[in-house]
Amino acid sequence: MDFGQRSVKKYNLINPKIDELKKLVSSIADPIGFRDRYGALISLLTLRMEEGLLQTLVQFYDPVYHCFTFPDYQLMPTLEEYAQLLHIPVADTVPFSGSEKLPEHSSLAKVLYMKKSEFKNNFTTKGGLPGFTAKFLMGKVSYFPVKVVILLWSICSPC
Repeated sequence: MDFGQRSVKKYNLINPKIDELKKLVSSIADPIGFRDRYGALISLLTLRMEEGLLQTLVQFYDPVYHCFTFPDYQLMPTLEEYAQLLHIPVADTVPFSGSEKLPEHSSLAKVLYMKKSEFKNNFTTKGGLPGFTAKFLMGKVSYFPVKVVILLWSICSPC
C-alpha cells in the first residue's frame, strides 16, 4: 500500500470564546448534580490547548473513516474512551447509529419550549450543519437564570 506524500492543507480554526461559558458555569446551582447528569463537560472548559495542535491533527484526519490515519496505523477513540474522559456511563445503552429519522421542526420547538416562529427564525445551516447560532444560544442560556431569579424574588418577596 503506497501512502505517498500527504497533501498538506492550511486550515483556519476559530478559537472559541469560552469566557461566556465560564460565566455560565458559575450560575449552575448544583454542580455535582450537573456532573452526575452530564458528565465532566465543565472540566473541558479548563483544558489548555497547545497552539497548533488542532492544525497538525487535522492534517491526519480521514473523514471517510472518521479516524486519524498515519503511515503505519489508524487511531480513533472508542466510545468507552469518550465515556471515561467525560465520566459518562455507557453500559447498557444503545449507541447512536445516525440512521434515525430527523425530527420535525414543530416537535423540536415543542420540546425546547419555543414558539414555532422563534424556532424557524433562528434555526440556520452553517457549513452544511443545521442548528442555532452561538449568539442565539448564549442569549437563551443567559435569559433563564434571570427569569429564575425574578420568579424566586416574586415568590419570596413579602406581599
